[in-house]
Amino acid sequence: MPNVGDKILGRYQIIKELGSGGFGIVYLAYDEKLRRRVAIKVISAAKSPDPDVVLTALEKEAFTIAPLRHPNILKVFDWEVESEEKKGYLIMEYADGGTLEDVLKQRLGRRLKLDEAIYYFREIVQGVNNAHSNNVIHFDLKPQNVMFIEGRPVIGDFGLAQVINSTQTLDLNGIMGTPYYMAPELWEKKGKKASDVYSLGIILYQLLAGEHPFTGSVTQIMAQHLTKPLPILLTKNPNLPPGLQPFLENLTTKDPNTRPPTDKILELLDKALTLDANSNTAIYLDFGKSNLANPTQNLIARNPLQGQTPSPYTESSQVQASIPPVPIQTQGNFSSTTVPLLSRSPSQPPTTKPKIIVGRMGNFVSFGFIGLAVIFILLGLLILQPFGKSQTADTTTTLRSSTLTPTLYLNLQNSTPILTGHSYAVWTVAFSPDGKYLASGSYDKTVKLWDVNTAKELYTFKGHSDSITSVAFSPDGKYLASASQDKTIKVWDVSTTKELYTLKGHSYAVTSIAFSPDSKYLASASQDNNVKLWDVSTTKELYTLKGHSDSVWTVAFSPDGKYLASASQDKTVKLWDVNTARELNTFTGHASYVRSVAFSLDGKYLASGSDDNSLKVWDVSTTKELYTFTGHSNAVTSVAFSPDGKYLASASQDKTVK
Repeated sequence: MPNVGDKILGRYQIIKELGSGGFGIVYLAYDEKLRRRVAIKVISAAKSPDPDVVLTALEKEAFTIAPLRHPNILKVFDWEVESEEKKGYLIMEYADGGTLEDVLKQRLGRRLKLDEAIYYFREIVQGVNNAHSNNVIHFDLKPQNVMFIEGRPVIGDFGLAQVINSTQTLDLNGIMGTPYYMAPELWEKKGKKASDVYSLGIILYQLLAGEHPFTGSVTQIMAQHLTKPLPILLTKNPNLPPGLQPFLENLTTKDPNTRPPTDKILELLDKALTLDANSNTAIYLDFGKSNLANPTQNLIARNPLQGQTPSPYTESSQVQASIPPVPIQTQGNFSSTTVPLLSRSPSQPPTTKPKIIVGRMGNFVSFGFIGLAVIFILLGLLILQPFGKSQTADTTTTLRSSTLTPTLYLNLQNSTPILTGHSYAVWTVAFSPDGKYLASGSYDKTVKLWDVNTAKELYTFKGHSDSITSVAFSPDGKYLASASQDKTIKVWDVSTTKELYTLKGHSYAVTSIAFSPDSKYLASASQDNNVKLWDVSTTKELYTLKGHSDSVWTVAFSPDGKYLASASQDKTVKLWDVNTARELNTFTGHASYVRSVAFSLDGKYLASGSDDNSLKVWDVSTTKELYTFTGHSNAVTSVAFSPDGKYLASASQDKTVK
C-alpha cells in the first residue's frame, strides 16, 4: 500500500489515510493534473482467495456509480486496475465534512431536531430516487454512508449496489449489508428497489429517536426485522408530528410490494407532517388514484403475520436482484470515503416547508431562505463592513438578534411577506430590474414569478427535468433565464410567460447564469469546468471559455459589459474579455473553493468569497489583491457590493452575514 507523500498512477499524491477495511484503504490525495483533492480507494486483492473477483467488484462499483449525476450522490471520476500486482484504484469526489453518523454522535441523545432530520432525509431520498431512476439499488443505506460536501449530504459507498436488470452479484466476504438497516427480504437473499425504501425508513427513525428500532445480536436483529412492527416513535420523541408514525410504517412494512416508490416518498412526507392526530386515513390515499374501495381503511400492517392489504405501489414488473449468502458484519462495512468530522459542520438545514422571505429596511431590500445563512437580520448576526478598511472588532458595526426589542422583532415579522408555493427547497432568487417582480428557482424543478407588492404568485414556469440552480432577469426586464442541474438553460418571455428557447451545450449541471448589462449576452457556468457565452437574440453559443480545472460556481459581468469574471472550485477567479473570449488574468490566493464573485458598481473592484472562510478584494485594472477579510468562521458563500460602493456584504455557512 502507498505511504504519505507517494505518487500513484502518475498523478495522485497521497496526503493521508482516511479509513480502511476488508482488502482496501481509502486515501486523501491531490490530483496534480486537475489540481484538486480526491479520495482514492486502493484495493489490494493479492491476499484474497479470488483476486479477480475482488477487482471485478471494484470495476462494477465504478461502472455502477459513474453514470449517476446528482448533487446527493458522490461522484466517481475514474478507476484503474493493475492486473499484475492485483491492485485496483477507485478515484472519487472527496467528502470533507464527515458522515451523518458523525453528526449523530455529536448530538445530545444522538438524535436530531425535526427540521434538521427532515432536511437530511429529503436530500438522501432525492439521491436514492436518482439512483433508482437509473435502475441502481444501493442495498447498504445507513448514516455511515451519507457524507457531507460543504454541508450537502451525498450518498457514497455503492460497493453492494446492483443494476436491477443485471444478474451479476457481489461476492466479497464480510460484505452484504448492515443488519440494523436491512429489509426483511434481504435476510431471505432477495432484494429490490423497495429494500432501499425500508432502509430509508429505518434511518429516519434513528435520526428522530436517537436509537435503532431493532437491537441485539445479529440473530435477534434479524428476527425483529422479519416479525416485529416498528416501535412507536412518539414514545421516544413525544413532540413529533403524529403523522410520522404511519409514514414510517409505510416505508418499513414487511412486504416490499406495499412500500411506496422513492418518487412518492417526499409527497407522502409532506402529508405526514401535517396529518391530523385523530385521522385514521392512510397518508398516501388522498392524492392520485387508488385501487382501494375504502379510502379510510388503515393500510398499515402492524402485524406481519396478518394478511397485508394491497398497496397502490406494488411493483409487479420490477426485476429482483438476488443477493448471495455471505457473512455479515455487525458493526457496519468498509466505507469508501468515511472520514472524521472536521471543524466544518453541515450547514443549518431549511425548515420542512420552503419559504421565501422578502423584507424592506429603508431602501435596502433583503431576501433569504428560512434556515439558511443568507441576508436576513433575524437569522443571527449582521455586520456591515465599510469597504476600504481592514476588518477588526473596533471598526465593525454589529447587530445581534438578541439586542432586538420585542416590538422591533414583531414589527419586522409582521412587515415581512412570506412567499410559499414551492414543494421543495428554494435555491435561488432574483429581483426584476424595476423591482416589481421576484423570481425563485427550486429543487422542485420549477421557477415561480411573484408580485413583490402583493406577494402573489403570478406564474409557474415548468420545463426543466431537474432542480433549478440559478435565475436571472435581463437588465431590460424582457427576459427571465433559468439554469438547472439538467445541464440546460431556459429563457422565458416575462410579459407572455412563454418559453422562448432552451440553450444546450454544457455536459454537466449549469451552476450560474448572468446577463450582460446591455441584455445582448448570457453567460453560464457549469460543473463541466467551462463558461459559455450565448447570444440572446440568435440563441447561438458564441464562445466556450476554457481554463478552469474544476467546477465553475459563479459568473458575473462587469458594469460596462467588457469583462466577465468566473469563480471556480479550482480556488481561482478568472477575468475574461467578453469581445475576444481571451483570458485576461487569473486571481490566485484563496486556499479553497471560490463560491462567489462580484464587481463593484464602478467596475474598479472585484470581490470573491471562498470556502477558506475569507473574502478578497482585487483591483481590476492592476489585478492586485487589495484586501483580505477573515472574520467568518466557515465558508463564504456569497458577496455583494452596496450601490454606492462603500460597503461589501458577505454571507457564510457560519450563519452570519458580514
